[in-house]
Formats: sequence, structure tokens, C-alpha cells
Amino acid sequence: MSVATDSILARQTKAFIDANPTSVSLERFKRQATTAGGFRNVSVGTLLPVTGRIVRSSNRQGNEMERTLPEGQVVTFEYVLVLPLGTDIQDGDQFTADGQPWLVGPVTKTINASINAKIGSRG
Repeated sequence: MSVATDSILARQTKAFIDANPTSVSLERFKRQATTAGGFRNVSVGTLLPVTGRIVRSSNRQGNEMERTLPEGQVVTFEYVLVLPLGTDIQDGDQFTADGQPWLVGPVTKTINASINAKIGSRG
């Protein structure tokens, strides 16, 4: 794509986010082995705040992705956090928005426009 097209897509993503923005501080985790032979998630710190937009996923009913966490909780990824390109976000990050805890699932980058992270409520 051309630089002009990239610029237009970046402006469109910014306008989409600015229409209903949510600021979040992502907390990064890494897996650490336990003495019992299993794994646990250990926080490695909080990243700088980012502004994105939370929207309901366009997946069809019953087609949502689920993940069972080590503590047995099932998280359904029914929403997407749309962020500007270049945002540092990874599968497994966590954040709280409006008092609701969220878990970040699969992260995809659209061509020269945005980063879309599937998210599921932990509450």
C-alpha cells in the first residue's frame, strides 16, 4: 500500500477509536514453572496506558472462542479491543475497564490499519 493509503487508514482507525475510547493499562504475564511440575502466570509489570475501543466481536452466535484458565475459569472471547498500529499487546495480557477485568486472547494486525485483540471478561 502507498504511504497516502496508510495515512488514510491510520486516520480512520483513530476516528473509530475516538468515537468511543477506552483507556487501559495492560498487565503483562509470563508462565513460570511450579515445583509441582505445573505452571502459573506471574506478572512481569504494567505497561504504559493505551487508548482503544472495545466492540462486540462480529463472530456468529455460538462461534465464540473459549479458553479454560489454570484455575478452571472459562473465558469466552466475545469482544475485540481495537488499538492503533504499534501498540504493545500480547495474548495473555490483562486489564480492567470500567471495573470489569478482561483477558486478552489472540491478537491480529490488520493491513496497515489497526491491531485487533480478542478479549474476554474475567468477571
